[in-house]
Amino acid sequence: DAAVYEFSRQVTDKDPAGAAAWAGMISDAKQRDGAMERIYRHWTRTDPQAAVNFIATSPAVSDTLRFELLNKQPPAKR
Repeated sequence: DAAVYEFSRQVTDKDPAGAAAWAGMISDAKQRDGAMERIYRHWTRTDPQAAVNFIATSPAVSDTLRFELLNKQPPAKR
C-alpha cells in the first residue's frame, strides 16, 4: 500500500486519472480515501468536472468521502 500511495502521489499533477486508478488499489480504506481526497483536490485545479465525475462514480471512493467532497464548495483556483 505504501508504494502505491507514494506512486499515486508522484503522478497526481501529471496524470490525476492515472493516479486515482492506482490509488484505488490501496487496500487500507483510510489510506485509500486520503489518497483519493488529495488527488481530487489537485485535480479540481485543472479539470474540476472530471474530478467531480470521478468521485461521483468511482467504486474505490467510500460513500463517506464521496458525500464530503461533493457537498462542499470546490477549492478556489490558485
